[in-house]
Amino acid sequence: MQALLAFKQGLVDDDNRLLSWGREVQNKDCCQWAGVYCSNHTGHVVKLDLGYESLQGTISPKLFELHQLEYLNLGFNNFNGSSIPDYFGNMSSLAYLTLSGSRLKGGIPNSFAKLCRLRELHLDGNSLSGQFSDFIHILSKCAQNTLEILDISMNHGFMGSVPDLTNFLSLKYLLLKGNKLSGRIPENIGQMSKLELESIMLRSCKMGPSFPKWLQTQKKVLFLDISDNGITDTLPSWLSHGLYSMDISQNQIRGTLGNWKSPFPPQLNVSWNQLEGPIPSMLSEIYLLLDLDLSHNKFSVAAASFLCTTKDSSLTFLDISSNHIFGELPDCWIHLKELVFLDLSNNSLSGKIPTTMGYLFKIETLRLNNNGFVGELPSQFKNCRNLTLF
Repeated sequence: MQALLAFKQGLVDDDNRLLSWGREVQNKDCCQWAGVYCSNHTGHVVKLDLGYESLQGTISPKLFELHQLEYLNLGFNNFNGSSIPDYFGNMSSLAYLTLSGSRLKGGIPNSFAKLCRLRELHLDGNSLSGQFSDFIHILSKCAQNTLEILDISMNHGFMGSVPDLTNFLSLKYLLLKGNKLSGRIPENIGQMSKLELESIMLRSCKMGPSFPKWLQTQKKVLFLDISDNGITDTLPSWLSHGLYSMDISQNQIRGTLGNWKSPFPPQLNVSWNQLEGPIPSMLSEIYLLLDLDLSHNKFSVAAASFLCTTKDSSLTFLDISSNHIFGELPDCWIHLKELVFLDLSNNSLSGKIPTTMGYLFKIETLRLNNNGFVGELPSQFKNCRNLTLF
C-alpha cells in the first residue's frame, strides 16, 4: 500500500483516475483500488494496469518495492521525457511490461538483464535510443527463454544492425519499424527451429535489395510489414502464404503478381513499387479481401476484368490509383457496400460512371479524377451521405 501511495504522489492526476487510492477507512484495501489486482492466495499486488489514464509525472522508485508484481501497464501516459528507471531490475517477477507511448527517452537500463520471467515487452511510440545490439545483449542475459513479444517500433532512435536472435527460443512477435536500423537481418534466424514468429514488423530497416530467405522458414506469420526497405527483387511465389496482412509498399519490387500461387492476404499493400502486367484473375474473388492498395505501380488491365464480383464483399479500402487501368467501370458496385475509401484516379478509365456507385452507402472518400469519364454524375450519389471527399 505504501509503495502505491508513494507512486501516486509522483503523479499529476487531473482526471482523478486514482481517486480510490487513499488512506481513508473506505479505501484501506488497496486490492480494491482502480487498476490494482492482487493474488487470491497471497494478497500481494500482482497486476497494475494504468494504461490510457492521462497520468503525468515521474515513476517513483517506491513502485519497485512491489517485488511480486507480474503485470505492469503504464502505457500512453505522460512521463515528460524522463528515462526508464534503473529500478526495474528489482521486479524479478515481472512477465508483462508496457511503457508504450509514454514520452520516455534515453537508453535501456542494464537492470533489464534481471527480468528473467519477462514474456512481453512493449516500448513502442517513445523516443528511446541506443544500439539495438546492446539492447538485445541485455535481454539475452536472462529473458532469452521466456520473451515472446518485443515491440520497440516508432522510437526513431534505435540504431545499428539486427544481431543474432537465435537464443530467443520463445519469440513470436518482433516489431522494429520506425527506427534507424541498418544492415541485413541475419540469415541464421531461419535456422531457429523454435522461432515461429506471428508478426514481423520491419518497416524502414534497409533489408534489400533481395527478399530475405529466412522469411521462408516462418510458417506461422500472420502480419508482415517489410515496406520501405530498398527491395528491388521480383516477387517470390511463397511470399503471401498464410498471411492475414502484408505490406511491401515503398520498395522497387519488379515483375508481376502472376508469380504468386497463394491466395492474397485479406489486407494487402503493394503500392509504390514497379509491378506491372495484368492483375491476376484471383482478385475477382474480391469478396475475400478487406483492404487492397495497388496504387502507384504499372498495372495494365481492363477494369471490368477484376473489379466485378457477384458476391457481397467486406472490402472497405480499395486504391488502384496511378496505374494503367483502362476501359469502362463495371456496373456491379451494389456488392461493394462496405467500401469506405475508393481511389481510381490517375488511370485511363472511360465511359460513364456506373449508377450502382450510388449504393456505396458507407463511402467517405471517392477519387475519380484524371481519367476519361464522360457524362454527369449519377443522381444515385445522393444516397452516399457519408461522402466528404470527392
